[in-house]
Amino acid sequence: MEDFIYLEIDEEITSIIDRLKEVKATKVGIVVPRGAMVLQSVVNLKLIKRIATQHKKQVAIITVDKVGRSLAVQVGLPVFDDLRQAEANAPEGSTSRQPVTSDVIEIDMSEPAEEEELPEGVKINYYTGEHTGDGEKEKSPEKAEKKPIFTSAPIASGEDKGGVKNNEKKGGRKRKVKIAIGITCVLLALVAGWLTLARATVTMVVAAEPLTAQTQVKIDATLIASQVEEGKIKGNYISVEKEASKNVKATGKKTVGEKSSGTVTFYNDAGADQVLGAGTGLTGAGKSFVLSATITVPKATLDAYGEKVRGSTQGKIVASAAGTQFNLPSSTTYSISGNNYVSAKGETSGGTSEEKKIIAEDDISGAKDDLIADAPGTLRDELNKQATNLYLVEDAISYEIVDFKASKQAGEEADSFTVNAKLIAQTIVVDESELRQAVIHGAQKDIPEGKSLLESDKDELVSKLVNADMPKKEMELGVTLKSHIGNKIDEAGLAKKIKNKSVKQARQIVAESQGISADDVRVAVWPNTGLVRLPALYKNIEFDLEYKPLNSESPNEDSST
Repeated sequence: MEDFIYLEIDEEITSIIDRLKEVKATKVGIVVPRGAMVLQSVVNLKLIKRIATQHKKQVAIITVDKVGRSLAVQVGLPVFDDLRQAEANAPEGSTSRQPVTSDVIEIDMSEPAEEEELPEGVKINYYTGEHTGDGEKEKSPEKAEKKPIFTSAPIASGEDKGGVKNNEKKGGRKRKVKIAIGITCVLLALVAGWLTLARATVTMVVAAEPLTAQTQVKIDATLIASQVEEGKIKGNYISVEKEASKNVKATGKKTVGEKSSGTVTFYNDAGADQVLGAGTGLTGAGKSFVLSATITVPKATLDAYGEKVRGSTQGKIVASAAGTQFNLPSSTTYSISGNNYVSAKGETSGGTSEEKKIIAEDDISGAKDDLIADAPGTLRDELNKQATNLYLVEDAISYEIVDFKASKQAGEEADSFTVNAKLIAQTIVVDESELRQAVIHGAQKDIPEGKSLLESDKDELVSKLVNADMPKKEMELGVTLKSHIGNKIDEAGLAKKIKNKSVKQARQIVAESQGISADDVRVAVWPNTGLVRLPALYKNIEFDLEYKPLNSESPNEDSST
């Protein structure tokens, strides 16, 4: 059986059909109490079977009602005694565990009822509350004298009406009894509610001194259970993902246009010809050019007077980049890369300039950094939702960016571009009470002999990440506990002593047990019923501590509370 529908004794057939239609399971058990209205009619059971068939559901009846069981089996519905039997035997077709051909159904006819067609094979014995001499109820009308089931004759005028008056008196007494029982039930419910819901807070002003304890705790999300004594706490790894995008303006610049060029004269001072290949570099006025084609610069010679005459030839040079800054005058002298014997001189022209925006490498890397910088806001909130009732250290959150894509590549011309990425935030959270226990265990060495740690919800727990290894799901925290130490307080023992006591008695008991003044004990009871007594359940009594310096007789207003 996949699901069960539990009926009320007076639940209408329309409600049952609606519930049967709504249930999603295909094998449904209908649990019916003894005497339920639905079991008094074959028509109801036939209708249930028809609706189940229409919605392709297998239905079984679970009941101890004998009449209902007989009628259900007669219309072809499986019947079981209890839930355990139903769960072990899911309905298959119309097979039933209970034959009914030999069952005899007894129907109480002391109240008039409408006649209804019964299934074939079901026998009915009628009785009116009368018994035969052997203790058996009288049989059917064919075998026994029919007796009137009820009478409703009017009382004649002048007839003795004592019986009616007696009935009225009896009815009044019954109403009074019912009212008394109802009031008693209400009072009992109020008492039970008070015992269960009543709360008390006992505030004590105790002599104490501050304690600051520090320890390191390892948080491991792979642990099966915490090992508090060893400073190891079972953590819970949590993570969230978010798709992010950003439009980024390009900051790179590129100059485009025509390259400057010109034909210049090359001079050779060496006594041998100098060959300059195409692409040979030249530098003039701080600007770079290249030789367009291979040339040979003749060697230097002597004239008739013995003076050296440099060999010369012309060659075309082109600027290494576009721009008007490469347009140089005719007086410009050029040095030749890798050749100390040859130089050149001449003008270049035709260079033009146009500056355009391009995507710089820094634009792309900066966009990635911006996405990570914007991530903590929403991702941290999502982690906090997952970490409800758990301790989360914000600087232990790791933010990572994956699947980063830019719509443009570095060097492409564009005024702006878009980046898309998936952001992941991950961390390890821990149960704060276990973390507190681990810190307290580590702090025991700092507590002087004869003193105890006075734990309170007001204790401050400050954590700082020491290191984290998210792939291993581990991290280490440096934790500082700010609390107080003083005489030990057995809160459970005190609660047992003062439960169900008056406020005055409770204050006196607490004061004597802790060696403090009754003025240093305050008791608040909720709800305030006017009885001014503490709850009867000791677990409903909580303690709150306020501190005063040691050897002080009254609370210190500047002390931590």
